[in-house]
Amino acid sequence: MKIRELGLKHFGKFSDRTIQIEDGINILYGENESGKSTLHTFIKSMFFGMERGRGRASVYDTFSVYEPWENPNYYSGSLKFESGGKTFRVDRNFDRYNKRAELICEDDGERLSVDDGDLEMVIGGLNSGNYENTISVGQLKVETGKPLAAEFKNYATNYYATGNSELDLGKALEHLKEKKKQLEREVKDSLLRKQAWREKMEQEASYVWRDVHRLEEEYVRITEEIRHRIEKERAEEQENPENKRMIDELRPGKWRIHPVEILVFIGVVVLSFMVIAKPWNYLVSIILSLVCGIYVWNRMKVGKKQEKTLPEIILEEITPEEEKIPREKLLWEQAHIKEELREKQTQYANLKEQLEELDELSDDYREYDRRRQALRMAADKLNDLSASLQKQLEQKLNGRMAEILTDLRNNNEHLLRYFRYMDLPEARESGGVRGMSEGQKSFVAGKPGGGGGSGCDIVFQNVSFRYPDSDAYALKDVNLRLCAGEKTVIVGENGSGKTTLVKLLCRLYRPASGSILLNGRDIWDYDYGEYMGYLAAVFQDFSLFAFSLAENVAGSREYEGERVLAALEKVGLSGLVAGYPKGISQPLFHDFDEEGVDISGGEAQKLAIARAVYKDVGIMVLDEPTAALDPYAEHEIYENFGKLAEGKTVLFVSHRMSSCRMCDRIVVMEAGEAVQTGTHEELLADGGGKYSQLWNAQAKYYT
Repeated sequence: MKIRELGLKHFGKFSDRTIQIEDGINILYGENESGKSTLHTFIKSMFFGMERGRGRASVYDTFSVYEPWENPNYYSGSLKFESGGKTFRVDRNFDRYNKRAELICEDDGERLSVDDGDLEMVIGGLNSGNYENTISVGQLKVETGKPLAAEFKNYATNYYATGNSELDLGKALEHLKEKKKQLEREVKDSLLRKQAWREKMEQEASYVWRDVHRLEEEYVRITEEIRHRIEKERAEEQENPENKRMIDELRPGKWRIHPVEILVFIGVVVLSFMVIAKPWNYLVSIILSLVCGIYVWNRMKVGKKQEKTLPEIILEEITPEEEKIPREKLLWEQAHIKEELREKQTQYANLKEQLEELDELSDDYREYDRRRQALRMAADKLNDLSASLQKQLEQKLNGRMAEILTDLRNNNEHLLRYFRYMDLPEARESGGVRGMSEGQKSFVAGKPGGGGGSGCDIVFQNVSFRYPDSDAYALKDVNLRLCAGEKTVIVGENGSGKTTLVKLLCRLYRPASGSILLNGRDIWDYDYGEYMGYLAAVFQDFSLFAFSLAENVAGSREYEGERVLAALEKVGLSGLVAGYPKGISQPLFHDFDEEGVDISGGEAQKLAIARAVYKDVGIMVLDEPTAALDPYAEHEIYENFGKLAEGKTVLFVSHRMSSCRMCDRIVVMEAGEAVQTGTHEELLADGGGKYSQLWNAQAKYYT
């Protein structure tokens, strides 16, 4: 894959900018805050997208940091790249209201889907984690992260299991886990539906059972009433038939119009129709029918309004309420209730049968159980495979460890020498400076009243040094004087002994021979803690911590705010502090605080220099302090170097020859020896000297 073009429509400080990428090495060069990191983030975002954080974390997240300076609602860009012999273009909108991503093959115009994984397929399965650990390496990140280690482990497992990398065991296990969760959700939903159905059926069965019980009681009551009526009538007939005839006489007739009258009316109408000649027979028959109907209607009306007679009233009073209901109606009710009771009993039996069926295992549950066992079996197989591979790896590692232990035993003598060296006592005196007066101590510390304003005088007398188990001398008979208040720069090729000289001055090593004097006293005669309080060193390798900006500068939880601000201003970081909402209390990084901020490599280098400035001691040792700075930032440091080193003894190590012109004296190292000493003009006048060679080697690239 080759990146061909970056189209930054609106991204960070860039607007409508197009950058062409050619074959070979392309250098993106510029001063600090010029946008180099923005381009780096843009490339990653075009390939893998960029999500906005939530809550407080969104204040300093990547989305907010690189939001367009102009027209922030239009946050977009495009990237062209070649892959598989074809040219593709990725177009993305990052803004929160119109977010989209498109992938287009410019050779044939085909539109592909980023959401469906076409982009990942085109770039060969590259993901964000692999990108950050292989293709992209940040300036403050030299160690690979956990995603790459996990990817290698997964690849090794897949390759052992299948002979290729097509099987992703991690994703397979995750897929099985998700399928198992989905199956459990289906089982849970099925059980809930079954339970709801059961409750509904049980409630319905309860209602039906109450109806059955009620109908049974009603049926028994009516049956008893009918039987009682029959027995009572039989007993009355047998015991006193005269009473029955008297009651029948008292009981009024049931008819309001007698049936015989109705028959007579019908006969008269039919006879008139047959006897009278046509067509008068129709008229007469109709008239007679109307007269008979009016008569019947009047009789019914009169009978309905007729008041009850005294015998009827007496009969109602002496007749029980139950006996007022006719026996025929009771028989009809008995038959009706019996039929309804039979239907309810059948319905209740069916409900009980359905409830019993619910208690049995259904086919759906058996299918769920079968699928659950299949998923468990698949996961067990994959875990067994992983365990088998782990066991084999353990065996290989054990075998390799045995080889290493064998080598260690074979090199036992070397280890013994190493351990003897590690067991050597620390050569750090704790009794203070022997015979040193308080005035001398104050002078060394650079404190007022002790002459600290004039710095410290350092002398190397016949200093030689070689590292343990090395026959070659890193330094050999070095004689050098660093005058108080003087700025001295040490230059030379790699391996010439510059850093070793600094380490000896910082008492990281003791000279093999010779001595280093500070104001006439051997530095090893000083108390170690007190001596370190007189010296501030800035090395190439330094660390920043996830504390506040001020705590990183002061190296302590307690600090003086004004001194911190002054130190930051001297190294050119006052603008950075002004942009932070919390000022010098702004946390760095996100390890312990979501509102922490990341800083560039150049800004980190300036913070390291600010530490030495804040310490404000008599001796400053600077080993390549501007290595991570761009030319503008380096020039700014050089411009302020006089203020930084004012009244101090400064030892400056640098590979950039331009830095020599701001120092009072230059020391040229070669093969562990100080071969030249003097000012820039003096050493450059010696055309055959080492300094002239180094100067001209760099100067030819600037002319």
